[in-house]
Amino acid sequence: MRQNLMDEIEQLRVAMIITANQKGFSSRETIDLSRKLDILLNELESDKDSLR
Repeated sequence: MRQNLMDEIEQLRVAMIITANQKGFSSRETIDLSRKLDILLNELESDKDSLR
């Protein structure tokens, strides 16, 4: 599961960068992708904490 999560984070990160470059950093799409990315990054961090 952790590898899937990291893959999903990478895909969202790339999509967010592309969207930000095309539509601007404050576009609704960029912000939505950023929020989704934040959720996944928090999930990854939580997983790391549970392994300690």
